[in-house]
Amino acid sequence: MKGPIVTPVLSEQELEQWLEKSNNMLLIADLHKSWSDNCITLVPTFEQIQTTTVNCDKRVAFLSLEIPKFAKTFPALHEEDSTKKIDLNSIGCSPLFAAIRNRKVVSTIEMANVPKLLSVIQTHLPETIESNDDD
Repeated sequence: MKGPIVTPVLSEQELEQWLEKSNNMLLIADLHKSWSDNCITLVPTFEQIQTTTVNCDKRVAFLSLEIPKFAKTFPALHEEDSTKKIDLNSIGCSPLFAAIRNRKVVSTIEMANVPKLLSVIQTHLPETIESNDDD
């Protein structure tokens, strides 16, 4: 049975656990303020990705992060010269997503931009790893 489509990240410890996983999987993080909930517009797209991507639960995760709760941790994900820096103070009511691989923001998706989301996932999704399990 598959878990929830979007997983809320509630603590720095949980975020750190997800960042460790970003070495082997793509994280799509919905960044939002405390007075705004995560974006539900893209949930059907997330569901489609989950059902059509081989080993999706091992290759991509959809997260919800309430900003500024993670204001100390999140800026550390950016490289010094990155053009992908996100101004956490500018996040308002419009959806903003960060694609994270290897503890770095590799792309941002503004608004509910399905074509860009799909392109980012196609570009940054880790390869399928063959399993020796007899499931």
